Parts: sequence; structure tokens; C-alpha cells
Amino acid sequence: MDLWVITLFVALAIRMGTPLLLACLGEIYSERAGVLNLGIEGTMMLGAAIGFIAAYETQSLLFGFLSAMAVGGLLGLIHGVVVVDLRGNQMISGLAITFVGMGLSSLIAHSYVGRVLNVDAPQIRVFEDVPIISAIFCQNVVVYLAYILSIVMWFIVFHTRIGIEIRAVGENPIVAEASGVNVEKIRLICTVLSGAFAGLGGAYISLIDMRSWTDLLTVGKGWVALALVIVSLWNPLFALFISYFFGALYAFQVFLGIDINLAKMIPYAATIPVLAVASKLARRLGIPVLGKPYIREEEALHGV
Repeated sequence: MDLWVITLFVALAIRMGTPLLLACLGEIYSERAGVLNLGIEGTMMLGAAIGFIAAYETQSLLFGFLSAMAVGGLLGLIHGVVVVDLRGNQMISGLAITFVGMGLSSLIAHSYVGRVLNVDAPQIRVFEDVPIISAIFCQNVVVYLAYILSIVMWFIVFHTRIGIEIRAVGENPIVAEASGVNVEKIRLICTVLSGAFAGLGGAYISLIDMRSWTDLLTVGKGWVALALVIVSLWNPLFALFISYFFGALYAFQVFLGIDINLAKMIPYAATIPVLAVASKLARRLGIPVLGKPYIREEEALHGV
């Protein structure tokens, strides 16, 4: 196969894997802090809609991305208040966020269906004459941001004090609080971060990948991103490679000469065996405890 064909395939895989990576990075922090956010799909959808509307009306990609992150962070805040402050069920709250996000996105962006955004994202082109390598380094600035965020967020979670506190809150909140860590504050911040990154990932799809709006634009990518959090073993650096591997599975839809419906099934079917292997590995590691609200000992004793 010609090297430049492989280069085009790799470039497409990176483009399609970037929204998965962005959503996955935020959810890693949320789950590391002990909060499961099943609202990623709806948050990505609403982020894609708000981001497209904002960018289309202002002709500014930056404003579109910031708007998407803001609405995503707001949904994350709502989820955080429900599950952290009010100690609601994490799964029910997350699913509710997904349904709200999907419904609102269709409602507010209905009049934008079929419209095309005519603003290009700034490109950074390095090694553009080198096959395959150019696919990695000739990308838009958001892809470079995803590269950098993966490394920075990995360093923070494993090599800084705040990272230790986040992991402690997710694995043993009682011990964390006894050490002076504010469990509720860290969980709330990480949940908001999860929503903001999901909104950013959704906006990437509508503003850069598709550059247009249609209903149900994210088509399940939020659910795939949730699965990749486990597959990456809650490690941002692993998420970088795994997200682009799944981006390659999406890219097969373009490069394989098979029925389009069968091609669309590939990324979702692949999550089943990969999740099975990752789950066995996860049991041997320190993994966060999800789905359980944190109740202080004194509150539990008084029946609060």
C-alpha cells in the first residue's frame, strides 16, 4: 500500500479520535475522584449544538469552543450538585443529563440543520513532506491541544499533590478527608471538568470534523468515550493512544469497501473484547470506587 494512503488514513484516525480523547480525559478525572458521569453523550451533543450555533453566528471558532465548554461545564455542575451535594444516584443523574442534552440540542439547533460553517481551524504543519509522521504533526491546533493535555493531565494525576488527592478521594474518601482533603470540593471540580471536556469534544465534531449540524451528531461517541476511560485504566497517557486506535476503527468507515452500516458497527463491537481485557487488568490496580455518595462518619452516626 502506498505510504501516502497510509498517511491519509492515520490523519483521518487522529481527526476522528480527538473528540473521544477530549471527552475521555475529562471523565478520567471525574472517575478518579469517584464520580461516574453517564451524561457524557448528552453533554457532547449539547456542546456540539451550542458550539456550532455560537461559531456560526459570530464566525469565531474560539467563541464556539468556549461556549461549548461553558455549557458542558454547567451540565457537569448540575450533575455534581445532584450527586455530591445532594448525594443522588450517579447513574440516574447522568442518564438524565444525557436525555436533557440530547433533547435540548435538537430543540435549539433545529433551524441550523444543513448549514455549513465556513471558518477553518488554524493548522500547524510540521514534517509535512514525511509520510505517516506528517499525519501526526500536520493537524489543527485542537489536536495539538489534545496531545498536550494528555501529557499534562497524566503528569498532574500521577506526579503532583493535587493528583494524589484526586486519586485518594476516589479510592478512599474517608482516609482522604482525615488527611485534610476537601472531598466534596475535589469531586465537584472534577465533575465540572468532565462536563467541560465533553462539551469541547462535542464542539470538535461539529466545528472541525463535520463543520455542520445534524440531529444526533455525536452518534454514540460519548458512550464510547465512557468505555475508553476503563480501557485506558484511568490513565490520560494511555487514553491518548487508545482513543486514536478507536479513531482508526471509525476511519475504516471511509477506507473499507464494505456496507456502511457494518462499518459503523466496528468501533462499538470492538469495545466489548477490549473492555473485557481491561476490566481484568483494572482489578489488579488501585481503581476508583464509583457510584457511592460520600457520607461523613459523624453524619452516618446521626443518620444524616
